[in-house]
Amino acid sequence: GSSSSSSSSAAAAAAAAENKLLELEKKLVVVHRLHQILVPFMLRRQVQDVEGKLPPKTTVVVKAAMPPLQAASYNWVLATHSIRLHPLNPLRNKVLHGYISLQNRAIELRKICNHPLLTFPQDDLWYMGGPDLIRQCGKFLELDRLLVKFRMTGHRVLLFSTMTKLLNLLEIYLRSRTLPNGLTMPYRRIDGGTSLEAREEAIRDFNAPGSEVFIFLLSIRAAGRGLNLQTSDTVIVYDPDPNPKNEEQAIARSHRIGQTKEVLVVHLEAVADDRDLVLKLDDRKKAFEKELKSRLGLAPEEALPPGVMPPNEAIWAAAERQERGLDGNASKTQKRYCDSIESLLRNVIQKHKNDMANEIIDAGRFDQCTTMDERRANLEALLVDSRRSLVPTNEVLSYRDLNRRIARSPE
Repeated sequence: GSSSSSSSSAAAAAAAAENKLLELEKKLVVVHRLHQILVPFMLRRQVQDVEGKLPPKTTVVVKAAMPPLQAASYNWVLATHSIRLHPLNPLRNKVLHGYISLQNRAIELRKICNHPLLTFPQDDLWYMGGPDLIRQCGKFLELDRLLVKFRMTGHRVLLFSTMTKLLNLLEIYLRSRTLPNGLTMPYRRIDGGTSLEAREEAIRDFNAPGSEVFIFLLSIRAAGRGLNLQTSDTVIVYDPDPNPKNEEQAIARSHRIGQTKEVLVVHLEAVADDRDLVLKLDDRKKAFEKELKSRLGLAPEEALPPGVMPPNEAIWAAAERQERGLDGNASKTQKRYCDSIESLLRNVIQKHKNDMANEIIDAGRFDQCTTMDERRANLEALLVDSRRSLVPTNEVLSYRDLNRRIARSPE
């Protein structure tokens, strides 16, 4: 009786799997047929096909190392899934030690990558000076280097971000930043809260002949489509959008028909220090001590004779060189950094969605069923996997190397 029931359940499972495959095949056949019907009526054109004289576009990824405060904030949220509340937060007196658990760790990590003040705000923020904002964030440090160079060399910039609160911090920075020759950084801004009249006025000011407006701050979702801003020649994507098509549309605000200059696209990406390196070095020290005891014939619980064990600094230096794969001349080797959540967004999530987009165009695969919770769970799983395989592979460019990468002419 049990054998017959098990065989019938196996047959039912096989039949269900076969029916599922048949349904999938039917859908693909229908989609392919629809494509064949639509081909005579639809034409997919790209800008390069329509305008053969479009200037070139150069893309550079600038990786920014986190300063100590930012790195500590990032590591805390990553490890504890909690956040410290602002002293004036009404929930402060209702939770133990002033910390609260996070419902969405991924978004908090993205906020810290953009600037730690987005997660850990300070009082009197509008009275903070530019240097204070710059020192607390690795991407602000790199951005300041870039903007000073672009301003001094006569380029005009579009800066896109997924977070409007980050644009608030950028406004504080731009208002206070003055170059040695007295130049300032005039700006305009468009986000989801900008009225239609203010939006049109900001665009007119930026595109006006001889305009002194240096930089346009833009929310990538609210201003990434429908704007003609080809009077700019530089696009900075401050933080990655999970949907790569939004970034492509944003870049197309500058690199479009009517553009006469080469367009430079800069993607900023925060990278983290090797969070587990201290633990790895401590493990190396214990392994070295165990090997010495074995060679001396000592039991594991016995202490080594004085002077046998090298100083901690020597062990850690040797282990760090081996861990990072450095050669004997450390001065010629650049420090490497680990991926952050922004690296996952750009190198994993965006790549997957680009592959999906190609399948939609080429094979007719449509998937509109992914929920917000499923996307969040997917990103959390990627964070866990990234911690298991933590390898410092990212290099932060020096001033000289960065200047070479963003140079548009030998001069």
